[in-house]
Amino acid sequence: MRNKVRILSILFFSIFLSNCDGNKKTIKKKNVSQEKDYSICKKYLKKYKENFIIEENDSALVYINKAIECNPNNNSYKNSKVTFLITIENYNEAIKQLDELIDITNDPALRLQKSVVKLKINDKTSNELLKENYKEFDEIKKPTSSNLFYKIALDNYFKGKEYALKEIEKTRFVYKDKLYEVDNFKVLDELINTEKREVVLFKLFNIDK
Repeated sequence: MRNKVRILSILFFSIFLSNCDGNKKTIKKKNVSQEKDYSICKKYLKKYKENFIIEENDSALVYINKAIECNPNNNSYKNSKVTFLITIENYNEAIKQLDELIDITNDPALRLQKSVVKLKINDKTSNELLKENYKEFDEIKKPTSSNLFYKIALDNYFKGKEYALKEIEKTRFVYKDKLYEVDNFKVLDELINTEKREVVLFKLFNIDK
């Protein structure tokens, strides 16, 4: 069962990563030698994923750290480390890694994730931080589907289930021809209908209840 959770955490986190795409810092490959270096980084990431799935936590941590050291400008590696730290319930280290990413990308989804991790550990500042997150997502003038996804999860937390479900209904009309977005909002609909408001937020970032 635990392996299934780990596999799902890799897949479900793609919703979060899609929101970060516009903020990733990329490096142009300048020569063959540099391309070879990037290839090594990808091998480290592959080894990390293999060990992550079979719960070889010490090895997984070694390999994700090697991937980050190999290409420190690849934010997806750092996001993967956050996912790993959350999965092994090392929440304080996850917050430290999130702080580093927030400084680099200024992404609202990362700030939300940090607030949700703080909520999980009963940090007294978490509710105020979530309010700030909610305001930030609500004020985005041209939200992406991922922005709306997180905003509706916060609607559910602050305004209640019925309000959030009505907001999901609106998105179904907007994204009716986009299967990926429709499926994501269907998952959110099911979570809101079956889980407590804080658990909905936890599950968005693969945090255990």
